[in-house]
Amino acid sequence: LRGSRGTITSLLVNQVFSSSPDDETYRFQLRLGVGLYAVDAIGASKNLIGARVGATFGFDPAFSIEVNYDFTDRFGPAGVRANGLSVMLGYQF
Repeated sequence: LRGSRGTITSLLVNQVFSSSPDDETYRFQLRLGVGLYAVDAIGASKNLIGARVGATFGFDPAFSIEVNYDFTDRFGPAGVRANGLSVMLGYQF
């Protein structure tokens, strides 16, 4: 895969839906996004349209867990996608 750097960069417009419970200990957010993915993973780089679905659950005033799934259109000779799942733990200072 000569010339490829193996990077995927996204530029998205997101809509965030947040819960506002009476108890501030727990919080929930749902994110939906759509936008441009610059994929430099197979041969020449490509710009693709893609989307993201994500959720964040805060289970303490400072700690949270976030899950996102990104999916894109097909590209390259094999028709692959630049899909991905990410899981992150967060701490708010």
